[in-house]
Amino acid sequence: MSEPWTKHLARPARELLEPGQKEAFNAAMAEAASNPAVARTLAFRGKPYGTCD
Repeated sequence: MSEPWTKHLARPARELLEPGQKEAFNAAMAEAASNPAVARTLAFRGKPYGTCD
């Protein structure tokens, strides 16, 4: 992942990326996205990559 994405992640989430703990990272992101404000931010950041719904 590039810095524009990772610099906004909480330290625990960034630490999951370093050792390649994909499933744990995905679970943490799914839990965070249950917050409407976080979901909006993720959609905004993902839009240029075609990852928003």
